[in-house]
Amino acid sequence: GCYGEDPTRFNICLEASSTGSYPPELGDWKNDVSSAKSRWQTVIVGDFPGTYDISGLPEAYNCGGAPVNVDDIYVCAKDPAIDGPAGVLGSAGPVLGAYVSTSSGTKVMPIAGRMEFDTADIQRMMEKGTWGEVRREEWRARERVNVYGVL
Repeated sequence: GCYGEDPTRFNICLEASSTGSYPPELGDWKNDVSSAKSRWQTVIVGDFPGTYDISGLPEAYNCGGAPVNVDDIYVCAKDPAIDGPAGVLGSAGPVLGAYVSTSSGTKVMPIAGRMEFDTADIQRMMEKGTWGEVRREEWRARERVNVYGVL
């Protein structure tokens, strides 16, 4: 969720938007991404002070319900058709930054990001039982963006 977050810890406002159609027996890829979000909220130590205005977030990086303000980062996850199975799995990165005061000075840190996974690859990996590991790796990449503040 994006509302009522704990202001004393790092919060990830995750919104997932699906365009793919998956067999019900495979489960929902969005639930897996949400589980990874919960795990990373406990791993990332610290908090960006206050909330940040993301009203200028480009529509392409908004899954449809981005809040005006976020504490600490908003992430939009989508599953577009990219190039079919076994090609490009997806991509992720920061899309909006803000000046954040840290113990080592003021830095530009990401306050909004995006993740995209090829719908055909999601289905193929869910069928093979490998989707869980991929989403964990993608969140590791997301954490590196947060920790190092690469924009």
